[in-house]
Amino acid sequence: MGHGPRSSKDNEPMWMPSAEEFRLLQMMGLVTLALIFGARVVPPLQPHATLIGTVAAAIYVLAGLTVIVWHAFAG
Repeated sequence: MGHGPRSSKDNEPMWMPSAEEFRLLQMMGLVTLALIFGARVVPPLQPHATLIGTVAAAIYVLAGLTVIVWHAFAG
């Protein structure tokens, strides 16, 4: 049962964020949560809370996918 030719990337370890990258990703998550929940608490933002939460979550997901794709192709 052959699986085809193996590339040298098969033996490379999976990408792990450095301490600085991890802090940046952590900060992105905290800012996203603050936007999602903060918009529901701050009275002037309450009418727009759903839109703010949706946009914040979409940006968070897109940023996460960008980091994954960046490291997949840059590595």
